[in-house]
Amino acid sequence: MAAFLTALKPGIICPQCRRPVKEDEILDCEIGLKSVLAECKEQGGGIKRKQQELLALETQSRRTFEDWKNGDMAEIQKEVEQLYREEEKAAQKAAQEQADYTAELEKISSRRQTIDVLLSCGNLTPAEEERLSELRKEIAAKDAVLDQLSRESSKPNQNVASQRDILQSQLNDVNARISAVVDYASVRNELLFKALHTPNVEFQLYDVVKKTGELVPAWKLRYRGTIYQCLSRSEKILAGLEVVELLKRLTGRCYPVFIDDSESVDHIPRPSGQALISKKVADQPLKVQVKNTSMNLPKAG
Repeated sequence: MAAFLTALKPGIICPQCRRPVKEDEILDCEIGLKSVLAECKEQGGGIKRKQQELLALETQSRRTFEDWKNGDMAEIQKEVEQLYREEEKAAQKAAQEQADYTAELEKISSRRQTIDVLLSCGNLTPAEEERLSELRKEIAAKDAVLDQLSRESSKPNQNVASQRDILQSQLNDVNARISAVVDYASVRNELLFKALHTPNVEFQLYDVVKKTGELVPAWKLRYRGTIYQCLSRSEKILAGLEVVELLKRLTGRCYPVFIDDSESVDHIPRPSGQALISKKVADQPLKVQVKNTSMNLPKAG
């Protein structure tokens, strides 16, 4: 801006308004630019003072930080030296304890060896110890004879082998009979429980206690693996129909079946015998439909 004031003349572009300066506006432009220049100088002086203050504050802060750092480092150095001294004392104490333990262990080992010698001899006199050695040799010789007799007695003779073959034949016969009985029981049970078969319904008679593994009596009905209480309305109807058919087979009777809320099921399997089916249809009056189908029903009595 000072350079612009030096070169001020008509036609020059003003740095503030960005317009060419006319000849009659030169004086006003010069006065305005000098005023702005004075304000800039004043602001610059304030910035310089602020900078000096900040530099002084930075110097003081750095000096304070260095003082604190030196003080902290001295304290830490003292703590480190104290820890080193404590570690050295602990190492000396551990070494002393190890030496004491080694000495005590050597004493105990020496004492144990002495006791082992006394125990091996039974705290006997030399004459008694010699007699003990002779008795041990006699025991070893008799053990060898006993072992020889045991090996000879373990050899099977011809009669024993024949008797063993007879017993093995009898055992095979018994095993064959047991296998036949098991097969018979399996087929018999299959025929007995054939009438209890249902396609999707299962009856659970026992529960297992998780903590003890104990079997406790129970009565639960499941449909396709799901307990009855958790079934939907349609699944309950289908499960009930299978149970009804089972009861008919077991009793030999053909009772009529009443099925309510049949609108819950898309397809109801045709039960044996007479069936009464109710179905709710929205916005329809009450209506009864009869479908006759010829059936061979058992006679009364």
